[in-house]
Amino acid sequence: MKYYLTDTTPENGCLKVIPSTHRKRIDLHDKLLYASKQGNVLEPGSESKEKYAVMFSDHPDQVDICVKAGSLVMRDARLLHSVRKNHTDKRRTMLLAWIRRPNTIPDYWNDEIPEPVLNRDENKDYPSTTIPNEFLV
Repeated sequence: MKYYLTDTTPENGCLKVIPSTHRKRIDLHDKLLYASKQGNVLEPGSESKEKYAVMFSDHPDQVDICVKAGSLVMRDARLLHSVRKNHTDKRRTMLLAWIRRPNTIPDYWNDEIPEPVLNRDENKDYPSTTIPNEFLV
């Protein structure tokens, strides 16, 4: 969740997302460098910036999420997203919070449950990840 303390626009670095990429794989998934492989979020000017220029480029399906101060934005962590560069001399501030759901199958789930999920140890602490796996089709 992001609680914005300032208005955001493309000029001051608003959030940008590619809709449905938390549920459906696109070609960009295979070109990205994920934070857990690299150790941290890529910083402008790092040597990885040139190597992974696709991560700093725009995508034809992306949508800008411009919000007013006081807005709360909730998104799935697996959704492909980034922020635009802040071209102003003012900070763009927000509060960021992560929520992790319990390691159980929700009562409302009506679809087929994949075998690895159905037979997993419910007491094990599975690491969270934003890296797409075989269940993202």
